[in-house]
Amino acid sequence: MLLFVYGTLRKAFAHPMAQKLSHKAKHIGFAYVYAQLFDLGEYPGIVLSTDKKSKTFGDLYQLTDLSFVKELDEYEGDEYKKKETIVYCDKRSYHAYVYELIIPHHTFEMIPSGDYMN
Repeated sequence: MLLFVYGTLRKAFAHPMAQKLSHKAKHIGFAYVYAQLFDLGEYPGIVLSTDKKSKTFGDLYQLTDLSFVKELDEYEGDEYKKKETIVYCDKRSYHAYVYELIIPHHTFEMIPSGDYMN
């Protein structure tokens, strides 16, 4: 299973779940999806888009331990739904899962750079 992460699960993030993900998955590379990125305070959320100007950057992983998916679902919680989308990485496109925000997002500030790390 391919998974695109854009927030606290990113490779460069020092969160314990990010470190656990790096042990349970193979990092494919730096990637992006067409989505708007919102700052929810301690973590971000995305809303997928068809607008080619709205890119959210992150990391693409190949999960090697599928039993870890349940733990990821619990970590993401009820504010997100796992959804399949197209992810772009190294001039290729992949079908991968991403956790998309499903709560109202209009009150949250958008991150214009599309990169939670910057």
